[in-house]
Parts: sequence; C-alpha cells; structure tokens
Amino acid sequence: MNMPLEIAAALFVYLGPLILIVLIVGGLMVLDLLTSTKQAETRGGEASAHTTAQPNATAAPVGSPQRLAGVMGMMGATTEGRIMAERDEMAWLCQQLRESDVFEGLTDHELRIVASCGQRQRVVAGERLAHAGSRGDNLYVILEGELRLLTHNGEGELPVRSAHAGETVPLAVLLEPPLLVTTVGAAVDGEVFVLPRLRLLELFDLQPMIGLQVYRATAKVFEGRYRKTLDGLVPALRSALQMAIAGTEVAH
Repeated sequence: MNMPLEIAAALFVYLGPLILIVLIVGGLMVLDLLTSTKQAETRGGEASAHTTAQPNATAAPVGSPQRLAGVMGMMGATTEGRIMAERDEMAWLCQQLRESDVFEGLTDHELRIVASCGQRQRVVAGERLAHAGSRGDNLYVILEGELRLLTHNGEGELPVRSAHAGETVPLAVLLEPPLLVTTVGAAVDGEVFVLPRLRLLELFDLQPMIGLQVYRATAKVFEGRYRKTLDGLVPALRSALQMAIAGTEVAH
C-alpha cells in the first residue's frame, strides 16, 4: 500500500539535490541573460563605431561556463565587499569603545563581544533618551555630539553637566535598582551607541571578567565625578563661611 510513497520519497532524496542545482544554474543563466540584454540596449548605437574591431574578440555566449563564471565572480566580489565593510565597521566601533570611559580596559576580543550587544543610533537636538525618576533601560556611549544631564525643580529643568564623546551615561543603569536621578537629552545632533541593560547583565553573567572590568571602570568614573563635585563645592562653601563670619562681626 505504501510502496508508491516509498518510491516517491526515494526519488526525492536522490533527485532533490540535482533539481536544486538545476534551479540555481537556471537562475544564474536568467540573471546573466537580463544583464546582457540591458548592456546590449545601452550599447546599441555603438556597434557601427567598432566595425574595425578584431574578429576574434567575440563575447562568450549567454549561459556558457565563461559567462556563468563571470556572474559567480561578481556575486562573490559583492559578498566579499559586504564582509569587509562589516569588519571595518566592527573595528571602528571597537576603537570607539576602547576610548570610552567605561570600556577602555577591555581586550580586543572582549570589545567585539560588547559591540555585538548594541547598535548605533542617531539623535537630534532636544531629544530625550532617559527620564529622571524612571528605571534606566539603556546605556549610551557617546560617539558624536553632546548629551546634557538635567535635574528638575519646581520651576522646570536645570542643567547638571554636559557629557561628550567617549563618555557613557547614565551610569545608574548599571546599579540595582537602576533608578535615574537625571534626565538625559541631546544638546546637539549626534550619534550614540545603545547598549540594552538586560543584554549587558546577561553578558556579565556569561563573561564575569568583562563585568568585573566594567564595574571597576565605572567606580573610577564615579570617584572622578565625586572629586570634581567636591572641588567645586569647597570654594563656594569657603566664600559662604567668610560672608557669614563678616556678617557676625558687623552685627557685634
């Protein structure tokens, strides 16, 4: 009862690859024919200008092994060009991450892993990337332009500081819980590299050394910002103290 089905299955197993090859070759022949036809139409008026050409300089016939080899060569060149472009893109991106504040200590291999976790994104002036009081979902490495960190009071938004190329914000994304204390907005048109928080945490679980280095660099960044804040507060506090002492002396 099942003999015809078994015969059909056997024919499919043995003839399937042959049919696939025939379809691929046929497709290449059609592609080559269309290309040749288009080229012939664009050169239709040039035939009379080349009547003195050598008689042996004839083109290979359509569908010949020579023409098929040419088409295959063009397809291979296109694929190779795309691969080279992707490699150049990855090399450039790894260099940008290497020069950033949080990922500067990673090896080339580790940088490629991090680069594969995110994507580039253009931003326009005035665009908001994150909002104070919310949970941070993405970490932004600034590739070009300037991001502005803002805080809020009763009168609206106040600028806290500006971040430039090579800086990573908001670092609160790497904390638990990732509650943001500032709003992040684009001051000018630019470009950032977006790293989703969940993908980073998964990467740190799989590659603990990457996570260790990133958190070590993050602590260093926090230390630098804290020291800079203290350095800015000391003169203001000293001036306020002197004014308070002078006011007390005048009162007496």
